[in-house]
Amino acid sequence: MDDRSIINLYLKRDESAVEETAKSYGAMLRRFAERILGSFEDAEETANDTYLTCWNRIPPSEPYDYFRQFLLKITRHLSFDRLRTAKARKRSAEIVELTEEMAECLPGNEDTESLVAEKLLRENLNRWLLTLSSEKRSFFVRRYFLLENIREIAAGTGASESLVKVSLHRARKSLKEFLEKEGYQI
Repeated sequence: MDDRSIINLYLKRDESAVEETAKSYGAMLRRFAERILGSFEDAEETANDTYLTCWNRIPPSEPYDYFRQFLLKITRHLSFDRLRTAKARKRSAEIVELTEEMAECLPGNEDTESLVAEKLLRENLNRWLLTLSSEKRSFFVRRYFLLENIREIAAGTGASESLVKVSLHRARKSLKEFLEKEGYQI
């Protein structure tokens, strides 16, 4: 079933929408959540929570053109909420590594406390992403949003691992310079 049909089932409040979502996207959502959480069981629960959240957000949302991204964003937020709720003392080494990589080019929390500042930062990040080529933007989003490792990015895009590494390094450097020009203290 295509995305438009699934969304129409949600809009009609037809419970089969959840089943169709699970058929079409369940495996992907579980893999994504497991990459963040490190646990198949938690990933399974997070995927189920994603379906419930999707049910509650459609309507008023009608993500006809971005349903996959809509689901991934929900799953990402739920996964990180689960990590915070569990008050895990040790996150996986990969998440710590990604956080440290991004800390080098993003301002600290004390600079973005207000909602307005956070919104401005988000807008600046989106504007900066548009300056990247589609390939480099894909590398960046896959690494820092989808949390894929270098090997997965390379395999998924057909690029070499060294190209992915160099592109990500240059992208972080570019982001840092961009944000500093925008007045952020890094």
